[in-house]
Amino acid sequence: MAGAEDVSLPEPCSGAEKEGDKRKVCFIHSQALLVSSDLNPRYTGRAQLVYSLIEAYGLLQHMRVVAPEKATQKQLQGFHSQEYIHFLETHSNQSDLEDEDEETAEEMGLGYDCPLFTGCYDYACEVGGAGLTSADLLLREEAEIVINWSGDGTTQKGWSPLDCTEPLALCVGRDVASGYCYCNDVVLAILRLQRRFSRILYVDIDVHHGDGVEEAFWHSPKVMTVSFHHFSPGFYPGTGAVADIGRGRGKFHSINVPLHEGVQDHQYYLVFSGVMTEVRERYQPQCLLLQCGADLLTGDPLGEFNLTPRGAGRCVEFLLQWRLPTVMMGGVCQQVMLTKGLLL
Repeated sequence: MAGAEDVSLPEPCSGAEKEGDKRKVCFIHSQALLVSSDLNPRYTGRAQLVYSLIEAYGLLQHMRVVAPEKATQKQLQGFHSQEYIHFLETHSNQSDLEDEDEETAEEMGLGYDCPLFTGCYDYACEVGGAGLTSADLLLREEAEIVINWSGDGTTQKGWSPLDCTEPLALCVGRDVASGYCYCNDVVLAILRLQRRFSRILYVDIDVHHGDGVEEAFWHSPKVMTVSFHHFSPGFYPGTGAVADIGRGRGKFHSINVPLHEGVQDHQYYLVFSGVMTEVRERYQPQCLLLQCGADLLTGDPLGEFNLTPRGAGRCVEFLLQWRLPTVMMGGVCQQVMLTKGLLL
């Protein structure tokens, strides 16, 4: 397959090459978060594998490890509806649902892609807490880069909490689980970061459109979302057309860059660097959240792109050179590669 030969790691970021010029990096990790993350039936064993590889590479010595605080019910409801969170808390097994509960679960997306499982609510609290802790580290200036590989919710949908210019009924929808995600930790982190930053940039390089985060800030000029993804009939989630640009005060603050299947490193980087250069010049972001989904890599069973780890890492490096307060989230095997490229 074209573009699959170069599987080497991305080069170190230029900002980290000189001793004394390294940025303060924090890594979100705790045993509770690790155990809870591995309970997710779609991600069984992934969190432990990623942590073990990061540890084996000797990367932990280059960053401060921070244990996240578990999110409270009230904190989760900063974005999610009370009904949704209560249902997660009181129903932990798909097979034990009554007929009425099965209907509610289906409406909330708690089924095939996102089945209920024992510990589901605790998982949402741990993941949500990791997102909030990531934001707090930037707010307190304890870190310049926070790496949170235990994230969950780039596609998890809900209501738009900010700057709604339309009638309430058009802005508020039922929260639903979606795309293997139960808690939108990204949105929780962004809402927390708005205590200090008024122009927050969210960039999603996952092969799937970041519809959940985009929808949450569809009407807000305080957050710009940029998603690079594959877009074609039948490809999940079926959203993210070029014409989707936000609404009301948020118009032109949602940027979608749909790409053809099979795109390779050079093509992707030309588009990525060009778009992001314009975004930086026009929006002047104060803070960056980067979703590093690994399904853009060649060979991913759910992806349609043909990027190598070096190609994806080059895009991450492009953004890190802006030297903004940054949270890095998401990913699978790419997590270890990007961590190593960032630190060494």
